[in-house]
Amino acid sequence: RLLRRENPAKVNNIALCNMNLNNNKKAYADFLKSFQILKQIKNKSKRDIDFMNVVQGNIGTMLNKLGQYNEAIGLLEKEVDYYSKNNSNNLSVQPLIELLGLYDRSNQKEKLNEVIVKMIALEKEYTNKNTFPILTEALYNFYLKKGDTQKSVAISKRLFKLQKDYSNSIK
Repeated sequence: RLLRRENPAKVNNIALCNMNLNNNKKAYADFLKSFQILKQIKNKSKRDIDFMNVVQGNIGTMLNKLGQYNEAIGLLEKEVDYYSKNNSNNLSVQPLIELLGLYDRSNQKEKLNEVIVKMIALEKEYTNKNTFPILTEALYNFYLKKGDTQKSVAISKRLFKLQKDYSNSIK
C-alpha cells in the first residue's frame, strides 16, 4: 500500500541514484513504486502525465539492464511515441539510444534502421554548438562496434567538429 504523501519525483530520484550505483533491482522496484504513486493521482495534470512517461521510460531502461529486452523495448517505444505525439522529440534522445542497442541485439533490422533515421533527423534538428552531440556520438560508437569503417569515419569527422564547437562554446 502506497502512502498518499509520497512524492513520485523523490522516489524516482532515489531510483536513479540506485541505478547509477548499479543497485538495479532496488532501482527497478523504486521506479515501479514511483509509477504506482503517479497512477493513483485521480485528476492528473499534463505535468503528471509527462512525468509518468519519464518514469515508464526509466522502467524500460531498468528492464534493459536486467536483461528483459522485449519488455524494455515496449516501454521505450511508448516513451519515444509519447514524445513524438507531444512535440518533445528532443526528450527522446536517451530512449532512442537504448532502442538502438536493443534492436541491434534482437536483430530487428527494420526497426534498427528506423531508429537510426530518427536519430539522424534529431541530430540535425537539435545539435548545435551549444549542445553536446550525444546522438552523433552514439551513432559513431554503434558503427564502430559493428565494424562499419566507412560510416564510422564519416560520422567521426562530424563528431570531431561538433565536439570542437561545443568545447569552444563553453569556454
